[in-house]
Amino acid sequence: MAMRACYNILKTGLSLESDCLEGIKWFDKDYKWFRTSLPSSFSEDVDLRIRVNLKEAAPFIRINGKQLSLTHHPNPEKMAYQMMQWELFARMQDFFLLHAGVVVSNKDAWIIAGLPGMGKTTLVLELLKAGFCFFSDEVCPFHRKTGRIYCFPRTVWVVPNQPVGESAIPNHAWPIRGKKVPIETETMYPPRSLNTAVPRGLIYLDDATENIPSAVNINVCVQPTSIDAFQAALENLRHHSDSREFSFQRSREADVYWQIRYLPGTGWAGRIENLLHGFGDRVWNAYREVRKTPDFLRTPKLTRMNPDTAAMNVIQDMKFGSPVAPMQHHVTESPGKLFMRLCMAMDGLSCYRLTVGRLSETRQLLRSIIPFPGNLKT
Repeated sequence: MAMRACYNILKTGLSLESDCLEGIKWFDKDYKWFRTSLPSSFSEDVDLRIRVNLKEAAPFIRINGKQLSLTHHPNPEKMAYQMMQWELFARMQDFFLLHAGVVVSNKDAWIIAGLPGMGKTTLVLELLKAGFCFFSDEVCPFHRKTGRIYCFPRTVWVVPNQPVGESAIPNHAWPIRGKKVPIETETMYPPRSLNTAVPRGLIYLDDATENIPSAVNINVCVQPTSIDAFQAALENLRHHSDSREFSFQRSREADVYWQIRYLPGTGWAGRIENLLHGFGDRVWNAYREVRKTPDFLRTPKLTRMNPDTAAMNVIQDMKFGSPVAPMQHHVTESPGKLFMRLCMAMDGLSCYRLTVGRLSETRQLLRSIIPFPGNLKT
């Protein structure tokens, strides 16, 4: 018996069916705030019709009639979940989807941005303790025309060594999130009437080092039937390259994951993109790995940043669909045009660069620029 759930996510109607509970609960865990009643039948309001079959001998995901096999994938639940998100994000063309958390006070939104590992979630949780409303932890929908921030309250996920409270669920129950566990944040959700807010400012977290990485790492998951062909293509690229600029290796001998490494500014980004597109749906997933390890025990520092510089920083980590997902509607907007439009949208925001450090001192710095709610807990 098929299970079904429906959602209205920023005016994108999504109907999800599966042959098992697992096919729905991974998505519902993050998007239950957007859950809506089941329509009597499919209608024009449903933009994404998704079917996930995980219990069959040949698991698959089908989106609007187009099907992708998940057979032999090491984690079909995670792949299906990622495909659903990519398709959802690809349809949100009315928004800049910033990789950022959002908290709200007095109907003003404050955006907490930064690369992975910089402490965005930790800072969002700290501000929630101070009485701010929870708008988002990871995705900030910035409307292109109105300039307003839309509420996107998905579940907050943290690594187990962070304080997660009594609501943490054992990690083995959520294989799509790796080492992270969820925090229930329903009690901190804003009222339904407050589904948008005016952006007041943006805080960009960094570690005082150059944002340009010393090397770019791409993780690629290839279908088993294409492993030999993919390796041959990589060998051919390496044969015509400087070994200092480009290298690759299997993540594990018996696995379908590859790690590709190249130096920025050497022209390899375009070659890797062409390689991945050439393999099409034979590549299940590919993503750039950028994670820093800042020193959270040092003294934090807060400085003003002009909006154009802030836009340049956040644009490098915006949320798009997968660059190789076979079902994705690719973004046709050029990087230059995207940057200029984001600059115009952010014009007038109070923007700051926060070099991360000790949390107690960070809180005091933020109090100097953000009007904290009246029920501040010191």
